[in-house]
Amino acid sequence: MNTYSINKNFWITAFCFIIIGFIIYSPGIDAPRYGDDYTIVPENSNAVFEKIWTSTYQRLMFYRPIEDTITTLFIFNFGWNTLPTHILFILLHSSFSVFLFYVMLKLKFSKLSALIAALYMLLSQVSVTAVGGNDTLGQLITSFLTFLNLWIIYRSIETAGDAKFINYKYYAFSVFIFAVCLLTKETSATFIPLLFMLLLVKIPIFKNRTFNDVKKIILMLIPYLIIFAIFFLIRSKIVTYKPGIGTGVYDFNIGINIPKNIGMLIFSLLLPFSSVRVFEAVHFRDLKILLPVLAVTAVFALVLLWGIWRGRKIKEVLVLGCFMIAGFFPPAILNHVNEQYTYYSLPFFILIIALASEYYINNNRRSIKTVFFVFAAILLVMNAFSVMDKTRMIGELGWRAKGMTDQIEKFLPQVSHNGSLVLVNPKTDELRYSAFKQPGFEPMRYTEFMLYHLAERNDFKLQVIEENEIQKFIKPGVLILKYEGEKVVKY
Repeated sequence: MNTYSINKNFWITAFCFIIIGFIIYSPGIDAPRYGDDYTIVPENSNAVFEKIWTSTYQRLMFYRPIEDTITTLFIFNFGWNTLPTHILFILLHSSFSVFLFYVMLKLKFSKLSALIAALYMLLSQVSVTAVGGNDTLGQLITSFLTFLNLWIIYRSIETAGDAKFINYKYYAFSVFIFAVCLLTKETSATFIPLLFMLLLVKIPIFKNRTFNDVKKIILMLIPYLIIFAIFFLIRSKIVTYKPGIGTGVYDFNIGINIPKNIGMLIFSLLLPFSSVRVFEAVHFRDLKILLPVLAVTAVFALVLLWGIWRGRKIKEVLVLGCFMIAGFFPPAILNHVNEQYTYYSLPFFILIIALASEYYINNNRRSIKTVFFVFAAILLVMNAFSVMDKTRMIGELGWRAKGMTDQIEKFLPQVSHNGSLVLVNPKTDELRYSAFKQPGFEPMRYTEFMLYHLAERNDFKLQVIEENEIQKFIKPGVLILKYEGEKVVKY
């Protein structure tokens, strides 16, 4: 068993990771809230925390009391200043990367392959949606805790000894962590299939084919299934919106959307260049950007495959690949997925990178090592600049949204009681892409709670429409605003 223990060099590495994390995410470190970042606008009431734990509060579709409690405490203490929020997010992401580095060292990876893989975790451009936003605390916490939880189970089995299968103190702590994750974000239910797969790896039921091994797995899963059933029952009583099979964003389907979503998420993990710039290149058919990026991505995939093949790590990578794909669920059954949903699976992809890296780092040919290190450095630098580019976009969008909110606030007294505030998007050729590209009034969608807060009343509706729809809204009780240049004006 590996006897690696934390030493001074480890803490120096951890400190460097945190510094690097702050550097690459600095362009958007004070990005104001926009869009559904304003899902939570807490009331100035002593009863606010009771509402958070006994209702959907302001989310309508979700029950996430731990995340909402932390968010509310931050707003109560820091107002709408998002700097503390971003500091927390960057620390969580950096700490996750450091922890993964530690895990790889405990799993007997070489220090160099562990360092390169952990740096890829830290610098990965696909993480920006989760780390650079304002309302993704639940994603960060539950992803970190889910991986930590798997490690606790793995280590408790490894260290239990012959007398018992698992260390039950660690096991009880694991069940508690799972409950915390569910109350933070419901997608952390992905831990159950991940745990099932881990138990299949650690318990040789296919080799021994004994009922005792099957019974161990069933008994291990039961407490988690009970916790999930209790949570689901509570959630079903509180949440009124019930997604189902349909065409809505949060509706799901069992069909071609699943392999399509999985393929898109895997491609996002492999892509070492800003997904926003790639989307733009695809839209505008800019082959000068698209072809080199796709070529580098293809080479990256081939380098991984070659290292896995030559290093004879196919079995291990197949297992990690199953973990990675399992991490995509349940979001993979939705009609629409975004990069944020890769964050549960990212650590397993990082372990695959580390396994492939072992072949090149341990290769006796110096030329192969040199080429690998140069290519790895290029990938890390590409990711780092892509992170800075994407966080800059988030910052610019946030500040533009704040400017619009400040201007709209002046018109709020003119909104009729029980009326509507309609924001008209101007005609534009600008692209719309996730949280990074939102032209016109798009950053104001889902901000009704903030506008209610500013207006000190909630008896009107907010709608964002396109210019060709405007005639349908010209009627009494409707205040229509346009966006001309950088100014909000009355229609």
